[in-house]
Amino acid sequence: MSSPRHAERPRPASRPEGHAHGHGHSHDPALAASVPTTTRSSLVVLVCLVPVLLATVLGAALLWPQGDKLPHKIEAAVPGAAVLHATVLGPADSDGNVPVRVTEVGAPSPDPTAKTRVAKPPVKTGQKVSANAPTELVQYGFKAGQKVTVMYLPAGAAASGDAGTSAGSGGTAGSDGDGSATSPADGSVDLADQSAYSIVDFDRSFPVGLLALTFAVLVVVVARWRGLAALAGLGITLLAVAFFTVPALLEGRSALGVALVTAVAVMFATLYLAHGFSVRTSTALLGTLAGIAITGVVAWWASGAAQVTGATSEESYWLPSQAHHVSLAGVALCGMLLAGLGALNDVTITQASSVWELRALAPDASRRSLFTSALRIGRDHIASTVYTIAFAYLGASLPLLLAVWLQEQPLSLSLTTGSVVEEIVRTLVGMIGLVLAVPLTTAIAAACVPGGPATERSPANRAAGAETSADGAAVPVDSAAAMDPAEVTFAGTGQMSDSEFWSDRRGRA
Repeated sequence: MSSPRHAERPRPASRPEGHAHGHGHSHDPALAASVPTTTRSSLVVLVCLVPVLLATVLGAALLWPQGDKLPHKIEAAVPGAAVLHATVLGPADSDGNVPVRVTEVGAPSPDPTAKTRVAKPPVKTGQKVSANAPTELVQYGFKAGQKVTVMYLPAGAAASGDAGTSAGSGGTAGSDGDGSATSPADGSVDLADQSAYSIVDFDRSFPVGLLALTFAVLVVVVARWRGLAALAGLGITLLAVAFFTVPALLEGRSALGVALVTAVAVMFATLYLAHGFSVRTSTALLGTLAGIAITGVVAWWASGAAQVTGATSEESYWLPSQAHHVSLAGVALCGMLLAGLGALNDVTITQASSVWELRALAPDASRRSLFTSALRIGRDHIASTVYTIAFAYLGASLPLLLAVWLQEQPLSLSLTTGSVVEEIVRTLVGMIGLVLAVPLTTAIAAACVPGGPATERSPANRAAGAETSADGAAVPVDSAAAMDPAEVTFAGTGQMSDSEFWSDRRGRA
């Protein structure tokens, strides 16, 4: 009996003569022995997944937004207003006005009540204007060459189309020859006689587009077809959120139901797209679904017990006035469930793959040994993923933490305010679902992976003195004796590395 450190790996099985050259019709008992195990695993997985898929389709049909309760979109600007793209020419003055040069003029917003067409903005490409900037952007600072988005707001009769012609090509009404706005003698701004230009924000389309393109190219180059499939899954996720999740929440549909349908549907699509249709992917999906269910239950309880209202951001203050059926607490609940999907998918795929790889390294290992060894990998993954989630939420909530620190009140009170509690509960709920998904996925994968300890001798290999494992691989008798499942050392999870194993094997030879 060899020690665990010197456990022998099984030798590759020799190919039956009938299939030595890829033809012939002789029956392969080893292959036949592998079919029942794989078939049983596939059937078990299908029995579990098909009802979930049908329930998801039914839930999507019941919760699909109908449009009858969907609120109208908020008008971005008054009639006659237009979005301009411009380049900053210099820093802002003491009043927050920034000199800019117009590079593109957008079409004016239509006026559905007017009988005539809305006049175009009285500004041309290349013209210089003075645009007022918000305080936060002035504090950030303006430099020559920066790209900005400017909103043109018509003044007085400009909305009816009269002021647009009075300015001519030389500038706006109340502006000097180069298009820069002027003020009365007392320094005030007379908006009744002058069009207003306001900087909305920096134009970030180029750097953001460049980052997105770089990311997509790198994913495809490194991960190839699998990376391309992952990008397709990401696109499906964004479409699902845009056309189902957001409208359904705005119509006041069940937040927990919308979150569960979204999460399950997205996981079905992304996992099979990125990793292919296989028993391994299906076991990872089962583990992911179990984690989603746990996360949903914990999120439902925690949001009620911790009184998570969802009214913790600037958007949440005006959202109910525009969307009367939306539930802010429901939106917060849905966010808790969706926030941890990426990390949950990560650990479940890793655990399923670990079990399959361990089976390939030790075909005769017992399922209990596979579970124990893969769970060791899972523990390391849990530790790193917990840090990942914690730091991700920490980075996103850093301004909130700064505001909490500045408040002169006990830390226990600061940490229980609505905005802080929502972040804490969201983090803890995601971590609980993730941690419990690791042993569940590992157990499912260990139960579904084909193969197992040698239990019988194949008739085709008895004459050669070989044992047959449950997955149909022929194992020589001397190796089978050495492959006691209790003594198997898996590469990467035991004490012996691959290089040490092969060095020891050459020494034995």
